[in-house]
Amino acid sequence: MSSVTYDVVIIGGGTADLVLANRLTEDPELQVVVHESGEDRGADPNTLTPGAWPLLSNSPADWTFHTAPQNDLGRHIKIPQGRALGGSNAINNFLFTSTSRADVEEWKNLGNKGWGYDAFEQALKRSFTLHKRSVVKGNGPLQLTLAEPEGLREKAWIDGLESVGFPKQDALSGRLGGPIMAPESINLKTKQRSYAANAPSTSEDAIARGVQFNSKGGDSQIINARKEVIISAGAINSPRILELSGIGGADLLEDLGIDVVVDNPHVGENLQNHLFTGLVFEVRDEVDTIDAFFRQEPDAVAVAMQDYGSKGTGPLSTSNMVTMAQLPLPEFHTEDGRKELDQLLNITGPDLDAPRHGDLRRSPGLRGLTNRVRPYDENYDHPILS
Repeated sequence: MSSVTYDVVIIGGGTADLVLANRLTEDPELQVVVHESGEDRGADPNTLTPGAWPLLSNSPADWTFHTAPQNDLGRHIKIPQGRALGGSNAINNFLFTSTSRADVEEWKNLGNKGWGYDAFEQALKRSFTLHKRSVVKGNGPLQLTLAEPEGLREKAWIDGLESVGFPKQDALSGRLGGPIMAPESINLKTKQRSYAANAPSTSEDAIARGVQFNSKGGDSQIINARKEVIISAGAINSPRILELSGIGGADLLEDLGIDVVVDNPHVGENLQNHLFTGLVFEVRDEVDTIDAFFRQEPDAVAVAMQDYGSKGTGPLSTSNMVTMAQLPLPEFHTEDGRKELDQLLNITGPDLDAPRHGDLRRSPGLRGLTNRVRPYDENYDHPILS
């Protein structure tokens, strides 16, 4: 069994991990390694081309996770998770927005001195560089581009929300409760997806000293850490790695024949994942949509490829989901509120794989995604996979 040693071992190669590695290696004396299960897909056109992101679902870049069977639905729900350098940001529709100022201020109010929003914002700015017309904001490795000017669809969305009392907000201000033009993790110069790619074994004292893994050839290898092992493999793979290492609820681990190193029943609990549904609206014929492109009609695809190749514009240059709003839940303790919530969570949109197969209706339409940012359900994930 071969082994190598670094100061810091980061398990997981998602965007946050790559930014962290970039920051840590600002110290020239520190040796850092990022351990990622997936490949570097930096040369894959489907990864680099923003508008091609639907093709990455169920591809080799996706872990293809799904939920346990849902009794009320009679089926599984897909949970796309990136298995590539860049993590899920290498396969998703790459919208980028800050968290709520009020939420972060609560960390400080609970007694965590130095964890207020002002300090958080300064750290956040060191993770990205935002290009907005002639203005550049931040100085980090993740490249962001703001989709402007607003198109007819985006303007109608923003105007509609403003008319019912939700004014437009700055996506990076920490002020939520209204529509935003969300930055996309797209490199302004190359017009390609950006995910900052340029940028354990345990001892008897239950301290992680490194990571043991199998290479593609099947050989077992060890990466030792002199200073720190950081597990940052996402909401699903992080508890998976911990539990396979013997850190988790003792009853669960013993049932699976895994030696218990640390009995911690909280591992994998309290999952709050933003699963979404989709509402579809038919639009007037004069409203421009990208339906023909997503149906893979030859003429529409040819025009899109020409626009992207020659000018870096068109439906291939963006995720085509550039505006969003974070709004409070309806008052679901009232009858009207429950009806509104039922309508918002009613699924009328196509499956995630529909654009891959061109399986969309012929009538022009728009799709709005509704997701619960902070679900009240007590969900969990215990993905014990070898």
